[in-house]
Amino acid sequence: MNTQHKKMVVTDLDGTLLRNDKTISDYSLHIINQFRKRGNLFVIATARPVRAVKNFMVRCDFDAGIYHNGALICDKDSKIGGFGIKDPYDVSRKILSVFPDVCLAVESDDVLYANFDTERLWPGYGFVYSDSFTELKGKTGCAKGIAVENALEPVKDIASEICESNEDDGVAKWIKENLL
Repeated sequence: MNTQHKKMVVTDLDGTLLRNDKTISDYSLHIINQFRKRGNLFVIATARPVRAVKNFMVRCDFDAGIYHNGALICDKDSKIGGFGIKDPYDVSRKILSVFPDVCLAVESDDVLYANFDTERLWPGYGFVYSDSFTELKGKTGCAKGIAVENALEPVKDIASEICESNEDDGVAKWIKENLL
């Protein structure tokens, strides 16, 4: 395929590509595979850490991932960019020396470290996710910003188009109708 005609889809996961039960339908998987077989790129963008995405994306191939709201960028499994703290241990130690009773959690090398039981704040996941912020910021600089029908109203207000909901394979149906 001529790279001038190569397309790239960047999609959020929670509430967008993933259904409410955190699965991807066979239909969506089929459309994503067709899109990629034509030489196009399929990229995921999420607030989640890599370890959490692996659980949801085991059946779906993607070309790159943007994790931690852009703090980590990977081409498949290799880090190619992002931001981080050079010495999270040292920074954590300094914070705790000033605020010894603070609850502190640090994600480093895809492992969550905390001085408290993270289950009481983030049951079952160990992180906080706001898909509305990711979707609002994600539209900047793209050719089109597509919101799923179940998105928050401010997201839909700035979207170029609105596709069907995450429960109705909205992302896959839009790809099929517009890019295949």
